[in-house]
Amino acid sequence: LTTIPARRGRIYDRRGRLLAGSEEQYRVSIALNEVRDTAALERALVRSLGLPRARVDKAFAGPYPYFYGPFSAEAVDAIRAVRGVHFTVLYNRVYPMQSLADRLLGHLDPDGNHGVEGMEKSLDTLLQGTPGAAQYLVDGRGTAVPVSAEPPRDAVAGHDVYLTIDADLQGIAEGALRSAVVADGALGGDIVMLDVHSGEF
Repeated sequence: LTTIPARRGRIYDRRGRLLAGSEEQYRVSIALNEVRDTAALERALVRSLGLPRARVDKAFAGPYPYFYGPFSAEAVDAIRAVRGVHFTVLYNRVYPMQSLADRLLGHLDPDGNHGVEGMEKSLDTLLQGTPGAAQYLVDGRGTAVPVSAEPPRDAVAGHDVYLTIDADLQGIAEGALRSAVVADGALGGDIVMLDVHSGEF
């Protein structure tokens, strides 16, 4: 039984700008008994994945070469359709605006499965999604064969969330707060922003 990871939901600001997302990455395994042109595949791995030729040669000396990576979607694109190449999907949590609102957003545990601080923690049940599963039998040659009686269960991505914060205003507020803390020699501080026309915080 193989677990299929679910993509964690994205977090956006009020205008739909991405604050936290899940970048799809891959690990690569090779079933040599399925490969039609081993030499061509070795060259493709060196070229596409940026692997040293010596490392590829060493891995191909065994029956089931495995390359941990993880590798980006762009890197594996050239070998997606090659017979005998199999992929394990991973999702790496990324924060495109770097440290912006990092205390508010929080972060995930080392395994990347659960939020441990901030919005990642408080919205964890909404964001995490539901993993899928697939059942295989391995034949005498090491080929994984899907079990027809147990169809794969697709992973369900987590829900996307839109926060009420505005990334531009958040950046201005954080910059002003940092300057004030340094100028006053303070240990920290808080800032409140108010729309004088609507009274909205």
